Amino acid sequence: MENYTDDVAALTPFIPDALVPIAGWIATIFETILGILLIIGFKTRITAV
Repeated sequence: MENYTDDVAALTPFIPDALVPIAGWIATIFETILGILLIIGFKTRITAV
């Protein structure tokens, strides 16, 4: 998990260090939700953007 937060911190230097783990979790949750929506074919044009 430490490597992941290090990568998130490197990609988002504008986010304070205390918020980097939260940003990582939010990104992971959204990526999972969007991936599932694409797989089931729900509003694919909006989801793909």
